[in-house]
Amino acid sequence: TSEAAARFFNLLAPDFGEAELLLVVGTSLEVHPFASLIDLGRPTMPRALINRERVGEALATRLTAGGSGFNFTDAAVVPRDVFLPGDADATVERLVAAAGWELPGSV
Repeated sequence: TSEAAARFFNLLAPDFGEAELLLVVGTSLEVHPFASLIDLGRPTMPRALINRERVGEALATRLTAGGSGFNFTDAAVVPRDVFLPGDADATVERLVAAAGWELPGSV
């Protein structure tokens, strides 16, 4: 609905202004406006892509001027991007376990 779209765009700046980490999980990053979101937030905000394949590198975006997408190389000016390859569910479960957390319903 147009109300949902307005809410989405109105909350972008405040939400990304407060974000400390961006997790991008299981996506092709080809559908806008969502594909553009990886270039929002502080330029030093850590970003992790959890996916079967690398996507979103050198991505031209419509919502952000000069958006460059992920940079997984060692040559990144600000090394903030990490690619965690594999199945999204299994990778998130490993991250949760490594952090010492428990998923709801797990034993």
